Amino acid sequence: MTHPLTGQRSRREQIAELYDSHAAGLFVYCADQLGDPGSTADVLVSVLTSAPEDPPRAALYAFARREIHRRDVVYAPPVVDPLVDPASALVERILRELRPQQREVLVLSHVCGLGLDELAWVLDVAPDTAEELALSAAHRFRQILTMALAATEGHVSKPVADVYGALSVAPLRDVLGRLPWPEPPGTLRINLAGSHTADPAPLFVKPRWPVPPAWPQPLGEADPASTTGLFPRDLLAPPPASRVPEHDATTAPMPKYRESVPEGPARPFTGARPGPSSLAPFDNPASL
Repeated sequence: MTHPLTGQRSRREQIAELYDSHAAGLFVYCADQLGDPGSTADVLVSVLTSAPEDPPRAALYAFARREIHRRDVVYAPPVVDPLVDPASALVERILRELRPQQREVLVLSHVCGLGLDELAWVLDVAPDTAEELALSAAHRFRQILTMALAATEGHVSKPVADVYGALSVAPLRDVLGRLPWPEPPGTLRINLAGSHTADPAPLFVKPRWPVPPAWPQPLGEADPASTTGLFPRDLLAPPPASRVPEHDATTAPMPKYRESVPEGPARPFTGARPGPSSLAPFDNPASL
């Protein structure tokens, strides 16, 4: 409720608005990275309850990414039955075959709907690097999908073949939209805003490796602003163009073995190997 004297909304109203605007995408992103609905809900609550009023969308995802890297990853089994929906099962399998960073970029871009500038903001990379990552991930997904569809020719029924043909030409957002992406549990909305109900998310997960994802860089020193539940102020504005992220490695130049080669008149080729006396000073091993 808006305060009658100050005209400002209550904190509960602000969180409810953030939840209604961003919870679905944030939950999908966190669930895809963590694999555990419980950890996903914890990250979502941490982001929404610590965010200031009207933060940029990319800032929310950037903070969620930091929180993801502080938690363990678990393995969630496939959710699509290939006998019921073979096309969606194929899309799910291909998405799982991608590298972790490629999958993350695809989910952020084509499922959560982030633009290239927002993607650069979230991943903490330059805009041209974000564009290259997005193009590379999309190309790799298309490449694997094309090979998988080609392997099914003549082995599926006509209705399934028609769906596969549509997958080969559909936009990536429509292709990935076939998957049953998880939704935030209704109890979370009730706890944060005091209204709305929904069915809870599935809770079954199978642990696989107890290490956090480390792309594009391993965790560094603990961030006091994040560990104390305060939203980091440095995430509320995109990185300046002149800033070079710490995880951007520099390329060393190739070593130079000879500083220079004396210039001289070209010697005609006679078809015979020249003798020691005819070698130029820099070609004679004895002169080195």
